Amino acid sequence: MNFWPSAIGLRRMDDSPRPVRSLVARMPGFVRDAAWFQSPLLRSAGVRFALIYAALLALSALALGDTARAWQVYEQQVQPGAAWGPPLNVCTDAPAFLWRAELAGQQRNAAHWQRLRDYTDKSFPKSGVGFVDVHRALTRAAVGGDTAALVAELEQIAPRSPMGTVVPRLAKGFAAYEAGDWKEAIAVLQPVLAETVRIGGSRAQRDLVVGTLIAAYLRSGKADQARQLVQSQADRQPNLTVYGLN
Repeated sequence: MNFWPSAIGLRRMDDSPRPVRSLVARMPGFVRDAAWFQSPLLRSAGVRFALIYAALLALSALALGDTARAWQVYEQQVQPGAAWGPPLNVCTDAPAFLWRAELAGQQRNAAHWQRLRDYTDKSFPKSGVGFVDVHRALTRAAVGGDTAALVAELEQIAPRSPMGTVVPRLAKGFAAYEAGDWKEAIAVLQPVLAETVRIGGSRAQRDLVVGTLIAAYLRSGKADQARQLVQSQADRQPNLTVYGLN
């Protein structure tokens, strides 16, 4: 049996990952119980759980300020060549962690990004899987090079995608942020923020969009707007780890 912390204590869960995924998707602010992820209980609750939710473990450690633990989990259980799981998980969980680590003030690890770029290009050589494409945009932006070409490609397939223009708009916003064009990043990301649910995935993954927008506000001297955005995400504030956010 596995366990998951809830507002009323530890809840016993079936060993199947399906109900756990369902609970994680519905539960607001998993980091409010983040200390539980660091406890001996997780290590005794089954390796299967720990592997599937390694990315959440890494993010929880990051939110708690335990950066050594966060990087240890990333390198041992999340990055390409170490992760347990299909390429879709690796190509989305890994860039989400690396990007959010930098938002939190961590220095860029170019080798991690390049390894991820190589793995992603091999696993998903063409666009078309919207959830992956959003994270491919993060990797392209971080490594540098052909981000504009990726945005153009995503704009071409947008009319046939159930996600519409959300994916290319997010890609464009991430590219602007990486280029240090805070004004453009805000202009692109702010209007699309309410539509990020269309990319799928968990709320934890969509937090990276919110975090990027907050960081853009802060870097452009708009601290009031950053605080307002944080307040609008009342159920997620413990997860929004952004350097310079008081």
